[in-house]
Amino acid sequence: MTNPVHSARPLTTEGKTKQVYALGDGTADVVSKDDITAGDGAKHDVFEGKGVFATKTTSNVFELLEACGIPTAFIGRVAADTFRARLCTMLPYEVVARRIALGSYVKRNPEIKAGTRFEALVVEFFLKTSGKAFGGVSLEKDDPLITGFTSAGVGVCRPDMPQGSDNPPVNIPARAVYGTHAGDGNHPFREMEALVRRVFLVLEKAWALQGCTLCDLKIEFGFDDKGTLLVADVVDNDSWRLLDEAGKHLDKQRYRDGAPVWQVRELYEHVARRTYAFAHLAKNKPTIVLWRASESDPIGPFSKAMKHIAGPAVLLEVETGSVHKKPERCLSVLRYILAKPGSKVLITYVGRSNGAGPVFAAETHTPVIAVSASVKEFPDDVWSSLRMPSNVPLMTVLDPTNAILAALGILAEVSPGAYAARRMVVESAKLDVDNSPTHGRLWKLSS
Repeated sequence: MTNPVHSARPLTTEGKTKQVYALGDGTADVVSKDDITAGDGAKHDVFEGKGVFATKTTSNVFELLEACGIPTAFIGRVAADTFRARLCTMLPYEVVARRIALGSYVKRNPEIKAGTRFEALVVEFFLKTSGKAFGGVSLEKDDPLITGFTSAGVGVCRPDMPQGSDNPPVNIPARAVYGTHAGDGNHPFREMEALVRRVFLVLEKAWALQGCTLCDLKIEFGFDDKGTLLVADVVDNDSWRLLDEAGKHLDKQRYRDGAPVWQVRELYEHVARRTYAFAHLAKNKPTIVLWRASESDPIGPFSKAMKHIAGPAVLLEVETGSVHKKPERCLSVLRYILAKPGSKVLITYVGRSNGAGPVFAAETHTPVIAVSASVKEFPDDVWSSLRMPSNVPLMTVLDPTNAILAALGILAEVSPGAYAARRMVVESAKLDVDNSPTHGRLWKLSS
């Protein structure tokens, strides 16, 4: 099949559900086809509109991910069934994040009951193969599960049964799978794992705001011409398992289970339409407003925490003014800031009597967190933030990083970016103390 829009250009790559046309300037057009497959291509149908729905979904998803500071190859939608992206050297992995145990995961781990929820996301890597072979090594099944990364290559096993004597790992040589990164220890497994976790968390919250449950998600990665690792390929209704408010699948699982094609088409159209809400979320980036009394009050601890925890997913706006000396001016500025669109949390960072926090908490509906700038030298200063009169709901936090985390937790109720930032901290702590096979990290290279 040749897409008429690109009939004058050579087809660069074609897969089961998409075509890629390189444009010669470091970009490519990705055309989604009307094909749907399951069972590694054993089941195959075509329905009108599939490519349009896939492109709508992918475009809306990538716009949200970009707004949350996640690097993607996406540039923009250029036709109903086509989007433009940076041309990438794709990595031979499908990277899967799981919140709910379903599908092949349960087959590989029969001790885990289907529907089990993981408090820390489970991340798995699969090697993308075809013809049951990779790098000259024969395989029993395509797209095997990667059991470990070493300097000698990767160990893989069948993806449809438990590991063990009946399913021993097979090694794929380093040069075949790592390419130019073989032997240098720089293959980006750590970065891919971190990115797939953040991608999942952003989309988990975006769907939760619509009453849906994201169970698992598959993404792929590539390097652009500058060597930057990007989330690439597509993220559409073939890429995840997604449950509606009643717990029914909105994804390709219905097709796998034998639903008629017309019904599957309605599901894909429905999901594409619902992702338009992602565009609204992308445009309304949340803000933490940091209010200090004077220019001499350092903001370094707050900006450092924002950089390392939230990144560009949440804005930090700094304002300066003494509420004691110029209360009317400060309140006027605050009202102007809070009148602007977007969700906000206010952190006051002042010393001495900490008057800014109580005054602002009494004057606005926006959550206010007070951090005493002088508590180390004058511990008694904190009491003016703790002993509040009625109807002044002020939160007091001593540590600047904890104040940022608390603000992110509040914004997480409405913001996928803030949710992902806060949840990454929570789940990282769980991973640090849990090195079981379920939560273990496979990217650690060893000789």
